[in-house]
Amino acid sequence: MISTASTVIIGGGVMGCSIAYNLAARGVTGILLLERDVLGAGATGRSTALVHTHYSTRVLAGMAWHSLQVFRDFNEVVGSRCGFTETGHLVFAGREDHDQTRARVALQQEAGIETTIIDQQEAGALTPGFDLGDCSAIVYEPLS
Repeated sequence: MISTASTVIIGGGVMGCSIAYNLAARGVTGILLLERDVLGAGATGRSTALVHTHYSTRVLAGMAWHSLQVFRDFNEVVGSRCGFTETGHLVFAGREDHDQTRARVALQQEAGIETTIIDQQEAGALTPGFDLGDCSAIVYEPLS
């Protein structure tokens, strides 16, 4: 282990590793990442590993869109595989969330994110067996 560091990061989960990677990519040296177990041993390693862009603010949606591009091109960006599989992502909204859901999709589309409202027939083709009767708006993110 090194005896001095310009930057010390505590925690080797997704946030700690991302901070270390991005600092190094910007030329920072002397980075020390401390983890009490193995990388990803905490909550990160037990997550659903879902990457989607359905957020209600332009900043969060944009950050998620950028992250999605990194995961899609992980081997070229980071130099190793992460196991990301593009499956698409659906968001189901009832009548009470209809307007809010449509507003989110409009915000995301304005930010250049590939997302759309689909009808029940299109959603049914993607999710055979789902009861979509109470869905007022269905959002599809094909690249997630």
